[in-house]
Amino acid sequence: MRSSGRPDCGTTAGMAEHHISAIGDDGSVWLDHDVAARVLSTVPLADLRLALINHTPVLVCGDPPIVIGVIRGQATVPPGRQVVEAARELVLRCGAGSISIAADGTVQIRGSDIRSSARRLQRITGAQVKIN
Repeated sequence: MRSSGRPDCGTTAGMAEHHISAIGDDGSVWLDHDVAARVLSTVPLADLRLALINHTPVLVCGDPPIVIGVIRGQATVPPGRQVVEAARELVLRCGAGSISIAADGTVQIRGSDIRSSARRLQRITGAQVKIN
């Protein structure tokens, strides 16, 4: 959230899925429950009209709402190995838990409870290992 109390469009927490209920002759967009929305200039009007006809969801953020894109297809998991890269830091966050990987090689795992298990051997190695 920004200090104004409005959702931040730069985070997934400030985004939501909606459906378009109408598009005015002037290009104005109305979302479900008759909420007027602004539209980013990068979202073509033709795509919005198709989303209305096909009842395809759109991605919305902000207050007042801003349509930032049309959601196409479903997320699928590609087969094989997946690599996610970041130049400075990669953070996976869910609620109070997070995993941070920094460019210098530092990995931090944070959470209310952290569990680790292995069906076979579990090895902890390092130049120094501190427990408690």
